[in-house]
Amino acid sequence: MEGLIKTSAGEQALEEGESKRIIVTADWACRGPHLEAMQKDPIAFYGDLLPRLQAADLAIVNVETTLSEKGAPILKAGPNISCPEECVAGLQAVPFQVACLANNHIRDFGGEGLVETIEILKAAGLATCGAGATPEEITALLIWELGEIKLGILNVAEGEACLPPQEGEPGVAGLDLVRIEKQLAELKQKVDLSLVIVHAGREHAPSPPPYIQTAYRQMVRAGADLVVAHHPHVPQGIEIYRGVPIVYSMGNFVFWQEQANPYQHKGFFVELELAGSRLAEIKVVPYGIYPEGVSLLEGPEKKRFFAELKMLSQLLYDPEKTEELWNAFADHHYDTRLKPELVLDFSTPQAAARSKNFFITPAHRELMITMMERIHYRQIGTSESWAQELVRKWLGKGC
Repeated sequence: MEGLIKTSAGEQALEEGESKRIIVTADWACRGPHLEAMQKDPIAFYGDLLPRLQAADLAIVNVETTLSEKGAPILKAGPNISCPEECVAGLQAVPFQVACLANNHIRDFGGEGLVETIEILKAAGLATCGAGATPEEITALLIWELGEIKLGILNVAEGEACLPPQEGEPGVAGLDLVRIEKQLAELKQKVDLSLVIVHAGREHAPSPPPYIQTAYRQMVRAGADLVVAHHPHVPQGIEIYRGVPIVYSMGNFVFWQEQANPYQHKGFFVELELAGSRLAEIKVVPYGIYPEGVSLLEGPEKKRFFAELKMLSQLLYDPEKTEELWNAFADHHYDTRLKPELVLDFSTPQAAARSKNFFITPAHRELMITMMERIHYRQIGTSESWAQELVRKWLGKGC
């Protein structure tokens, strides 16, 4: 079956244990035409995805927006995203039961907006994880019971400006591997399965940066039974590492972007089949993202999607090729975007906030370091042609 990944538990586990189904989706924020479409008819918005979502015993979503009118926009790189409180009906329509909040937009309107958003979500019947008002709430583990199965959820993000600005202030749980390893060890004593959901990496890249692959593999070695990620806004591959699936990026979900890049208008969610205390299989469910809503990919589009996902996944097992793709990504940004006058602009508070982000966020910092190393060793612009072509394609410039 296309999009089906068997784990080491396999069919025998499905026959032996209690079966439960979990769905994990990517970025959700009612933006652009999605705002009107979701407010008009949330059921119609999800289209033929809705039966798949509703069939799950647990549906998890990354809420990448505030749902509050409180708070003022913070100074940051990128847009400040907010949706009216009424949009929570679009989460209830599925219904989603868990809202992951560790991302780079949930604190766009300060601690006040974040805290009220959590209150709105909880009042709507959603549990939250990955963000909070206090250090304890921010890093709290979520334990969810599915019959006799206990699932542990750890939600973290690079966070950017949504990390707590000072100790004790509201914010999101950061990508701190020392803390994550300790929390995974703690989960192993309490749950049957540990799921890490991460919001990190470099936007629009066809494969994860080397530091991301290293970090996610480290989570597996620390005890994660599955790692699922989002943030790059485009689909990336899936790796089986030490028998554990790592989903590097599911692309967008309910997150409209005006760019014509087709890879920003396709995504997938993962459907996890649990058998007793084991993860037996994963199904990849691809969809298209349109102004009026989302719908499942079919026919040639679906076939092409899986062919490209297979290609991206195979690249993950070749360190030289993943490194070359990152080099090509750095070469492209050196030529087109990442100029010194942008990185070191502190002429205004807004410019300083943007420049600071290049240094404090690993996705940006690692790209700058790679660029400087390639300039230093006279390698800039020398990445292999196949890698350059794939990078351009995933940026929407070679389709």
